[in-house]
Amino acid sequence: MSPTLHNEHVDHDTAGDDIITAAELEARGAEAATDETMLFETSGTNGEPKRIPYAYTQLPAQKRHEAHAFELAGLRSDDVVMTLAAPLDGISGWASRSGSRKLGADVLNRSFNDYKQIIEWQEATEVTALFATPLVAQSIGEEIAANYGLPHEVFPNLRLGLLFGDHLPPHLRTQLRQQWGFEELRSLYGSVEADVLAVGTDETQKLVPLVDKLVFEIIPDDDETGTPVDIRELTRQRTGSLLVSDPHREGFPFTRYRIGDIVTVLPQDNDIPRLRVLGREDDTINLGGAPLYEQQLQTAIEETYGHGIDEWTAVVSRPEMKPAVDIYVAGGDPTDGAVFRTNLFARSPPIKEAFSAVGDGVIEHIRVHHVDSVPTAVEDAGSLEIERDLKTNRIVFEDSYREYQLKSASR
Repeated sequence: MSPTLHNEHVDHDTAGDDIITAAELEARGAEAATDETMLFETSGTNGEPKRIPYAYTQLPAQKRHEAHAFELAGLRSDDVVMTLAAPLDGISGWASRSGSRKLGADVLNRSFNDYKQIIEWQEATEVTALFATPLVAQSIGEEIAANYGLPHEVFPNLRLGLLFGDHLPPHLRTQLRQQWGFEELRSLYGSVEADVLAVGTDETQKLVPLVDKLVFEIIPDDDETGTPVDIRELTRQRTGSLLVSDPHREGFPFTRYRIGDIVTVLPQDNDIPRLRVLGREDDTINLGGAPLYEQQLQTAIEETYGHGIDEWTAVVSRPEMKPAVDIYVAGGDPTDGAVFRTNLFARSPPIKEAFSAVGDGVIEHIRVHHVDSVPTAVEDAGSLEIERDLKTNRIVFEDSYREYQLKSASR
């Protein structure tokens, strides 16, 4: 089954002045009337909960949207689902249940809070599909192994894993397959503001955007005008900040919401473009005017050291006049630093150009450090305190870099 391409566009009078930021959306959600609405919460951009209202009249359409997304990802009407998503007021538990049931599948529990009842009520052999974030699937799998037995033996008929939320590097994908016994793993890319945005329909990192309901635009990073471009109008590969609009949303409409993610758009002839998520916009590293993204670092590490690297963190600083990147890798061969840079430059030609510009370049250095413990090494390097979160804390900016960025912005 393939998603249908609609012709709906969002009308705008001027470029850029109607873009909704995360902070603005949080403020709208906090002020919104709550009559006849269901409220979902997620962690906001500042760590405080962000409330997003969904009108009750919109929920049937939202369930159809979820069912369509899950079907594209491989869920079937004869599947039996166990969800390890978050309980209410998080949207993931509600969405995984409602979309699965709308498709016709059975759902045995409500969230990760009550997954144990499936085992204790002897229903584990019925489960064929699982919803979870990668890290929750991994940690609960370890808990099951400690108390009940190996997950792939406790759930012998589990065939499909639907993973959302976190970035899924190949080594973690491999670990989850071995742990749970999945035949297939599919990615669900979304946000609490619009639920599922795109789905992975195969084993690649290419995601199919759900253009049958939403409008996707990007602000290309190579366009100084900041003009949004509909992804369906692109004729070549472009990278930029993702904007999402929902023309059909009731009660709490939003147009051109800036998700905060950097994506690469891969055009398809006579078909729907594909998306590849490169990382958070706030984590973009500016090296002499050339942008560097988390996924480019991740890919270069995998190409250099294989898929066995569990931990890495990039510390960005400005020790003198030029920016510098020190990458701390747990494992790997220390002799492969030059190979890593070659692989990184292949993924990001602008970085190569900045590194090897006239003179000695506009980048101080890009170095790989092989360590036993990434958090300890990063703390010893004098960087800002980090929290171990696979989604957001692989890029650490030192004070010297942040201070320079602030000075540059104020000029």
